[in-house]
Amino acid sequence: MAELHYNGIDGNRQANLRVDTFWFIDALSRLLNFYRYDRYRCSAAATVMCQRLFSRQRPYYDHREVATACMMIAKRNYTPNDAQIDQICNYSFLLIHSGESFTKMVAPDGWKERMLWVERVVFSFLQHDDMKVDLPHDLFHYHTRFIQPALRHFCYQLLNDGLLSTAFLVFPRHYLVAGALYAGRTMFDLPFRYDWWEQCELNPDMVQEVGESFLESQEIRQQSRFILPSDKNSSQKSGRTVPEVGRCRKRNSEAN
Repeated sequence: MAELHYNGIDGNRQANLRVDTFWFIDALSRLLNFYRYDRYRCSAAATVMCQRLFSRQRPYYDHREVATACMMIAKRNYTPNDAQIDQICNYSFLLIHSGESFTKMVAPDGWKERMLWVERVVFSFLQHDDMKVDLPHDLFHYHTRFIQPALRHFCYQLLNDGLLSTAFLVFPRHYLVAGALYAGRTMFDLPFRYDWWEQCELNPDMVQEVGESFLESQEIRQQSRFILPSDKNSSQKSGRTVPEVGRCRKRNSEAN
């Protein structure tokens, strides 16, 4: 898969931004009192918006603040609710500044104004179409409606993990569905029918191409985690880096 070259950001930095943003949005979404599907839909769309923004512009603000602004935009796009926008602002402050302890912490009055300002900055860099994310999850449920629930749930998680790579920027949604199924079949030999990929209107070569990016996402997931502020100094001392997309599997093949 062709690697996306971010504007003025080297490969390691772009991978770290992508992964750290993924984990921050994941942690933030778990704190929100939204309906489960609404919470995931907003977090997935916000992650893709962050990736699109970073592909055009260096993040002049903390990438976690940018992620918060994208989460607010996604919420406005799907189900606008001022109280839930406030939730996003408040919990993002706690998550960024409190580490693992939220006890007795309250977001200051100026925090929401700052997030609204960052949101306007994001609006200035993204095109209108960039803020509309065509997620593949409804299509996934359609194509997997006859698969055993446990297998469907596992492949659904693989689909979500694809946000760790650039797959959601590169491939249309029916490719993403096929890639997640390919990854599940490759990793655990899941018992799909032999012509399952035809349901996604792809040929085997296309499926393998997108499937490789989902396999790489699993390797990235295993080597990364969300870093809380309290862990930040230790991670810098250890020199943690996230492997770039397209290099994980290459190293494995060379080792074999």
